[in-house]
Amino acid sequence: MGMRFKKSKKIAPGVKLNVSNKSVGVSVGGKGVHHSVSSSGRKTTTVSAPGTGLSYVKTSGGGSRKRKSSKKAQSGTVGCGTILLGFILFFLIVGVFSSGFSSGRKKAAEAAASSSSAASSSTVSAVSETSTPTPTEAPVETKVMYSQSSLNIRAAASADAEKLGTFSAGDSVTVISSENGWSKIDYNGTEAYVASDYLSDTQPTAAPAATQAPASSDQQETMVWVSDSGKKYHSKSSCSNMSNPHQISLSDAQAQGYTPCKKCH
Repeated sequence: MGMRFKKSKKIAPGVKLNVSNKSVGVSVGGKGVHHSVSSSGRKTTTVSAPGTGLSYVKTSGGGSRKRKSSKKAQSGTVGCGTILLGFILFFLIVGVFSSGFSSGRKKAAEAAASSSSAASSSTVSAVSETSTPTPTEAPVETKVMYSQSSLNIRAAASADAEKLGTFSAGDSVTVISSENGWSKIDYNGTEAYVASDYLSDTQPTAAPAATQAPASSDQQETMVWVSDSGKKYHSKSSCSNMSNPHQISLSDAQAQGYTPCKKCH
């Protein structure tokens, strides 16, 4: 009895490489069906019913030591061909599995890169939104002017608008803007309107005190300005661009049906 050596290595699912001191072979299959080919040219097919103890074995090829040299040479040639076939099968199987593994790794790397890129874009977007400064409103430029006479304060740029109050001659007025004969002003923290014709950049000087006239039974009557084409009386001849203005007494103006101008009265 001599020393024997036998070793099996699984190279793929259902495929084993068998090495012994007599031959090298490849076996394919699993429980129930098993087929093996050795370098000596021996082929063995086994079919069994697991759990019953029943099996069928078919062996072909190979040879006895007592065969003639010609048969041994033929058997050796067949064995070499079988070994070559086995190695080709082995490398094909390894190549398929390596290709599948490389493809899987490539897809995983692409998925990871895509996720990293999306996360980076989200981070950049979040930083951009956070770092964008909120625009602030520019302060409104105002100008201080002075009322040149008694001046009505209106809720809108119209002589028919609600009257909010009155400025006296010389009062300072904070003007925001001016347009179409009306000035938008800051009146106690709210927006209001006055006629632009009665505002000036300079404060009017106080009129010198008049010498007191001797007491008279007849008091001098207030004079107003009117025009033949208008229906209003005014305190200034330049108000409302009157055509051919002239002065009459206030009582005469009222008697003739004139009504006070809402800009200057």
